[in-house]
Amino acid sequence: MRSATSDTTGEIPILSRPRWSAYDTFVIGAGAPEGIAVGDKISSGEFILGEVMEVYERTSLVLLYSTAGKKIEAQISGKFPIELVGSGGGTFTADIAVDAPVAEGDKIMSQGVSPDVFAIIEAVDDVGGGSAKLYARLPVNIFELRGVEIRK
Repeated sequence: MRSATSDTTGEIPILSRPRWSAYDTFVIGAGAPEGIAVGDKISSGEFILGEVMEVYERTSLVLLYSTAGKKIEAQISGKFPIELVGSGGGTFTADIAVDAPVAEGDKIMSQGVSPDVFAIIEAVDDVGGGSAKLYARLPVNIFELRGVEIRK
């Protein structure tokens, strides 16, 4: 029997991902017999991507943090608080002040998700009136992932 945290490659295979599964969800090839539980975090390398929402006999459904409308309290580079909103497709947005101390490439963490990085700032656009729109993305391409790891 394969363990919940590894198989021969250290990953649980993704059976279905966005484009073939519901928007910003994965179906993974492990379920209750392998110890998968609702609320388990999934990662790719050091990056937390989402959490297990449903567990079945042979598979589990994972909801990515970038799911459209999902809100996450976070910090940029451990110093600037922000509320990210999932936009789908592995991306997030946030409304910030135009003079906020953030830049493209800054790492985003959230104690509610994990102390590890879960997003990276892709761009910050001035929208006028002293406001800016921040665009962030998951640090991996969710459309190309073949497997994930479980973090209890």
